[in-house]
Amino acid sequence: MTGCGRMRARVALVTAMAGLLLAGCQVSVTGSAGVSAADQQKADRRAEQRDAVETALKTFADQPIAVYHGTAKDSAGAPVDLTLRVTKAGTSLGTLLLDNQGAQLVIADGKLYLSAGAGYWKSRGIKQELGDLYAKGWAKAEASELPVNPATLLVPAKAAEKIRATLSTVDQLAEPVRTKLPDGTEVFDIKTPTGSLQVSTAKPNRLVSVAAAAIDPAAAGALGTQLTIDPAAPDVAKKFHDDLNAKLDAFGQPADSVAQASAAIADHKFDCNSGNASCTTTVTVANVLVGGDSSGSQVHLVLTVQVTAEGLAGQNCSAEATAAPNTSSTMACTVKFNLPNRTANYKVLSQPSATADVRAAIDFPALKGKLDTEFKAIGG
Repeated sequence: MTGCGRMRARVALVTAMAGLLLAGCQVSVTGSAGVSAADQQKADRRAEQRDAVETALKTFADQPIAVYHGTAKDSAGAPVDLTLRVTKAGTSLGTLLLDNQGAQLVIADGKLYLSAGAGYWKSRGIKQELGDLYAKGWAKAEASELPVNPATLLVPAKAAEKIRATLSTVDQLAEPVRTKLPDGTEVFDIKTPTGSLQVSTAKPNRLVSVAAAAIDPAAAGALGTQLTIDPAAPDVAKKFHDDLNAKLDAFGQPADSVAQASAAIADHKFDCNSGNASCTTTVTVANVLVGGDSSGSQVHLVLTVQVTAEGLAGQNCSAEATAAPNTSSTMACTVKFNLPNRTANYKVLSQPSATADVRAAIDFPALKGKLDTEFKAIGG
């Protein structure tokens, strides 16, 4: 082959290779070259909702106080409005539905106090006479017996965590739904497996309402199906603190439903004074505490005495005392007879009995001091 021939061969080879390379770059692509405007708008709307929910939950989790409102029906089918305020430390004040009746609740310094009807205490296995006693005022109780414990589940950070968990199963590609509430607030209305979650569309985004079951399945029965949540306000902490102090002032000495006590009578002495026709019964009453915390309780003792005399009308007297648990107390009470204007001897009989119930021993100044410290740190 001549030199010129060799050159033509090389040119032909290079040309063939160039053609091969060009052919390798020609790839067929199916579909459009970019996202359509409509698809981009849908993606933007989903991103807007996602960002709003995240902002609202973070803001709610960081709040020092959460205020919940719900509506449930009592045993007669009548609506009961329920409100519960909870600090980030778990201090709580408000109402729950217990045994199908509204009940007041206070949680302070980690301890629960209830003002509930006798039906609730009966449902907890409390004896009728004690249940009737508890229903007259406030009683210390175990938070674990509540259908939902505000101090653990309704503090803002924990509630936000529970709500966020329900969003993991929400269809992330669903078209966001906007709706207006009766007060004019526009919200993203997100359907979750537990119910509706509503977040305001306007910035700053806030949590407007949530299905109670998103926080805890039992919460729906105690607080109503859907909970609305108050927006943060500068005076909410002070009002909460003032209302809580007022409630504590109305406590008196609460009963302690966590513990029970029994009373036994010993050393029965009975003396009558014919000069003034009076008879005094003196006894020693021993109490025994069952359950509860003996260091945080007191035993309330009631002595009742029936005194009878042949030919005279019977007389009754009673006395009360407060004692430390598992101790003995001397108690006495006196009756007086109306004697006829004649000389006679009477056989007199004294029949004493005693009951015991447990009262919560609360150091109110110390408790209020702790609450002052807590609320001062959150603006109240």
